[in-house]
Amino acid sequence: MKNLSAVRFGDLPLPAALVRGLGRRSLLLWLGLAGVSSAQTILTPPQSQSAIAGGSVSFNVSAAPAAPSRYLGGFNYGSIYGSSTNVFDTGQTAGTLIVSFIFGPFNDRMTVYYSSSQIHDTGSLGGPNTRTFTANYGPGTNTAVTVIMNEGTTGTASTWEYQISTLAPLYYQWQFNNTNILGATNATYTLNNVTTNQAGIYRVLVTDNSGPGTNAVATLTVSTPPTITQPPVGFSVVAGGAGSFNVTATGTSPLAYQWRFFGTNLTGATTNRYSLTNIQTANAGDYTVVVTNPYGSSTSTVATLKVVMTPILTGVSGSSTNFSFAFQTVTGSTYVTEAKVSLNLANWTPIATNAGTGSMVSENFAVTSGLSNRFYRVLVR
Repeated sequence: MKNLSAVRFGDLPLPAALVRGLGRRSLLLWLGLAGVSSAQTILTPPQSQSAIAGGSVSFNVSAAPAAPSRYLGGFNYGSIYGSSTNVFDTGQTAGTLIVSFIFGPFNDRMTVYYSSSQIHDTGSLGGPNTRTFTANYGPGTNTAVTVIMNEGTTGTASTWEYQISTLAPLYYQWQFNNTNILGATNATYTLNNVTTNQAGIYRVLVTDNSGPGTNAVATLTVSTPPTITQPPVGFSVVAGGAGSFNVTATGTSPLAYQWRFFGTNLTGATTNRYSLTNIQTANAGDYTVVVTNPYGSSTSTVATLKVVMTPILTGVSGSSTNFSFAFQTVTGSTYVTEAKVSLNLANWTPIATNAGTGSMVSENFAVTSGLSNRFYRVLVR
């Protein structure tokens, strides 16, 4: 078995082709350093994206190093009986090995080691067509790459050709609005629970050991569903009067509005204000508004409209033992009956409270010997 350890003997350009020796077969080893390549190539740049606030989004980039960054050497056409071992120094702690090879007519085999770890095995293959494989190596403290060639048939000479180049590893740095993002150093950058503050310009800088960096840019647009910041407020109005409900909402435009009365859509009530005129008791009740956009909806809290009607006391009657009267109520209003013994007194005393139901309410009060007279009134709230 032949063990051949390659050593660097000068900087040589990458051969344009592998050359066969004339007259007799010969074993040649090349080692050299190619010129510095241009910047990396962005194969697939990150794409601009839209996300809904609270969701997730990922930016991806695919790039290739400037190739080849470094030519390590090769083996050109030789008669090998058994096996041959060649050792190359990558000169760096991580990268991608590119091997192009031609085997002889027998089922030969090539195994590649980085330090003591096998990183590729061709298996038993026959020539003469050219094959190529790539293998990642490193990082590690030992930068030696070992190539072992084995004949498939004992005692028969095989012919070999191969050349080895290595690509520097790629390094990534994502930026947001031109500021580095801590820890964002992979080909993919993911944002979870996205907020509007994260909308903007995302750039990825791709570098290797062979030349200047290459960058690519994408834009993130963050859309938000509606949020009601000022809900409508209920109010009271005297029958025949006017009033309006108003709502303030934020979110990605366009915003659409739909007012509801007891949960039923109101025809034509599709702006941020709903106004009523000549209000009657039939308008009293609960109002809400639903705000929508393409990304969601939000429903306001209930705002209650109370219609106040001056109660008219009817059926007033009195005796030595009882005083009574009745009045019509309106749903949603509260009626407080108050009394005092003299109109010259400043304060009234509440003596009964009734919730409006839309029906008549009757009040009955006992007359006592201590009261020479008494005055009554009904307040609407």
